[in-house]
Amino acid sequence: MTPPISADAEPRLGAISGWLGVPRGVLVAAASLAAAVLGWELLFRTGWAPPGLLPGPREVARALGAEASSGELFSHLAHTGRHIVVGFLLGALPGAAFGLSSAFVPYASSMAEHWLNAASSVPRVILLPYFIFLFGTGDALCLGAVAVAVFLEMTITLRAGSQSIDQDLVDVVRLLGASSRHVLKDVVVPSLFPHLLLGLQLSLRQAVRQAIIVESVFSIPGIGQRLWRSADTMRMSEYFAYILLTAGLAAAILLAARSALLASAPWFRGHGRGH
Repeated sequence: MTPPISADAEPRLGAISGWLGVPRGVLVAAASLAAAVLGWELLFRTGWAPPGLLPGPREVARALGAEASSGELFSHLAHTGRHIVVGFLLGALPGAAFGLSSAFVPYASSMAEHWLNAASSVPRVILLPYFIFLFGTGDALCLGAVAVAVFLEMTITLRAGSQSIDQDLVDVVRLLGASSRHVLKDVVVPSLFPHLLLGLQLSLRQAVRQAIIVESVFSIPGIGQRLWRSADTMRMSEYFAYILLTAGLAAAILLAARSALLASAPWFRGHGRGH
């Protein structure tokens, strides 16, 4: 667990943040990243890392630059980005709709609970042969695997949130003459917003994981394919470059989606910063 910032450090951190004109969270993240790179470089220079298995930061940066110069990096990044975004939308939209409907039809939600729990408990890797029969071994396979994982994650998260909604409040609002649209907009969505934010983050992480795994295993163009080939030929600098690229891509997607969702709900922004 990360220790809390001391009381003495808080004013200093705030002063530095104000002087640089950047949010405190960004400043802490940048300092953490710089410390990690410095530790990595020291580990490499002192020879503690196994030779040939852990390249230094500069070697990885050079490999990343070479991939960018050749155009390979942007090509694979575009393929993986499409798999993540399209697969996420295919799974998240019906998943969110099903999760939100749980607040209106609790009995139907209870009936589906066991099926959802069973489906989410099955290791997705054993479903890949069936997905191959359905989608083949191209982009459709990657999109299908991502969509299924995202659908389950989003549905289960929002269903859990729907159980915390006060049904008496929903009934009272309806008795006062509110339409289903107003109940959804003014009661259900605000109540479910923390779970929607959590579901978004969990679903996007699943989307990134599934896209990389399927690209790696089935050699579908994308970052996963490049990762596998780099490791297979022991090009470790290139391999670590694509690992860092994957982490950066996931962080950027999560940040963009979270910011967009919080921008759509200004009343939740203050609470959202704390998570």
